[in-house]
Amino acid sequence: ECDKLRDEVLPELGVRLEDRNEQTCVKLVDRETLLREQEQKKAIEAAKEEEKYRKQYEKAEKEASKRIPPWEMFKQGKEAGKFLKYDDKGIPTHLANGEEISKKQRKKLEKLYDIQQKNYEQVAHELVSNEVATSE
Repeated sequence: ECDKLRDEVLPELGVRLEDRNEQTCVKLVDRETLLREQEQKKAIEAAKEEEKYRKQYEKAEKEASKRIPPWEMFKQGKEAGKFLKYDDKGIPTHLANGEEISKKQRKKLEKLYDIQQKNYEQVAHELVSNEVATSE
C-alpha cells in the first residue's frame, strides 16, 4: 500500500516522497515533472523486461539448434534455400544459383558442421543419460 501511495497517488498531487539515510523527505515538485520521471522509469523497466525475454528467446533458439542433426543443418532454418547440392555428409558443395562453393567457404562450412556435430552428440548423450537416470 505504501509503495502504491508513493509511486502512483502522490506524484499525481505533485508530491515526491524520498527515503534517505533512514529519514523520510517530502518535496513539492511540479506534477508534470513527476509524471515524466514516472514514464521514464516505466520505459526503463519495460526495456529491461524486453531484454530479459530477448535473451531467453536467444538461449532457447540456441538450444533448439543443437538438436538439429549436422547432416540437416544446411537444409533447414536460416540456411534453407541457400544451397543447391550437398556432399554425403550434408555439407553444401554448390550455392543456390549453381555456383560451386569456394575452398575458403567450404572450409568455414566444414568447421560449422564439426561444431554442430559436437553439439548434436552432446545433446544426444544428455538425452541418453537422462533416460537411463529416469528408468532406474
